[in-house]
Parts: sequence; C-alpha cells; structure tokens
Amino acid sequence: MFYSEAVGVVNCALLLLIVCRGLANSSFLRYPVFFTYIAFELVSSLVGMAVAIRWGLGSSAYFYVFSGLSIVTPLLQLWVLWDLLRRLVGESVDSSRIGRFIMLMTGVLGFPVLWSLAFTSANVFVRYQAVALVFQMIFSLLIYVYLVERRDIDPGRNLKWILAGFALMVGCQSLNYMNLLGSQTSYNVFQFLVPTIYLLALSVFVYAVWGYEPVRRIERRRDVNLQLQRGVRSVLQLIFPRT
Repeated sequence: MFYSEAVGVVNCALLLLIVCRGLANSSFLRYPVFFTYIAFELVSSLVGMAVAIRWGLGSSAYFYVFSGLSIVTPLLQLWVLWDLLRRLVGESVDSSRIGRFIMLMTGVLGFPVLWSLAFTSANVFVRYQAVALVFQMIFSLLIYVYLVERRDIDPGRNLKWILAGFALMVGCQSLNYMNLLGSQTSYNVFQFLVPTIYLLALSVFVYAVWGYEPVRRIERRRDVNLQLQRGVRSVLQLIFPRT
C-alpha cells in the first residue's frame, strides 16, 4: 500500500510538471487535446489521493471513485490518439482505408479479448477497460503504420514521444488485462502494476513536452536537392559548354 501511495504522489508531481512545462513553452496551446487529458488526469489523481487518505486504498469509496473517473480516461486517450493521427494525416486522410484497417484489427485483436471476456467473471469495469484497450492498440498501430509508410513526414519531438508514451502505457496495460482475464488475478495486483506503468509513461510525456518541435513535411529537402543539382549542372555547363 505504501508503494502505491508513494508512486501516486510522484505521478501527481509529474502531471503537474507536464502542465507547467506545457504552459512555459506554449505547447499547451499547440496540443490542447493532449493537455486536456493531462489536466483531467491531474485532477483525477488529486481526487483519488484525497479519497485514499480519507478512506484508504482498499476501501469501497476509493474503488468506486477510481472506477468512475477511469470510465472517462479511455475515451480521452482515444481522443488524443485520434488527434495525433489527424495531425500526421492532415488533409490527405483516406477515411475508407482507415475504416478497413480498424475493422481488420478489431477482428484480429478484439476477438481474443471478447472470447476471454465471455468465459470470465470479471466485473463490468474490467470488461470496459479491456475493450477500450483494444481500440487504443488499434489507433496506436494505425499511427505507426502511417509513419512507416510516409517517409516524407518528420513527426517531431512532441508527437513522436507523446505517441511513445501512449504506446508504452497501452501495451503494458493490455498485457496486464490479458493476464487478469486469463488467470483471474486479484484487483490488488493492479494497485502495484498500473501506477508503475503510468509512472514510466508520464516520464516519457515529460521528455515529450520539454521542448517544442512540430510535425514537419520534408518535401522541402527534396526541393533543395533539386535546386542544388540544377545549380551544379549550370556551373558545369558554364565550365564545359556543350559544342
């Protein structure tokens, strides 16, 4: 219990640091969806800490407060991932292709989870979190696939490391929930694992927002190379004129 409380305090400090750093370098205004999620997490963590101090981590009051606030968290995380995808795609979005990818991955990733949920006695909260994690994994994979295909995009420090933090958090929590669904692990295990994973993800977020570096299209580099080639050719033609 002491470990969870200590990590919870550190997580609150990191969330506050992310907000302060975002305000300092104006990235708060450039990534409003991400910082809305961070602000919500900060408020949720403070409320959770207040309830835990008053009634304890093992109390029913903390469980219901934690569960209630956690209903909103997956939706905000999906909103952040969608915003990251929108920033990368820009005006060249292919909605039909994205739809096909989501449907395919829903079948590939969602079927094992739904199959496990059908044969488990997990409560509604765990079921909701497990299904939400499937879609978070899908959106994370979609963004990475898009980045691999589009070599003309430099995601920049902020987007790249925000995505890395979400990928870490989503991936590790997915493993935790798969373990829970498969072995009926006690809820108390999450009081140890989830704060630790969250701590690592927040550390990545701190690095992500420490400086501002926007998404850049790198077609200009090609244009510069073409201009250099033309310039070299012009010089060669002056030195060695064609007869």
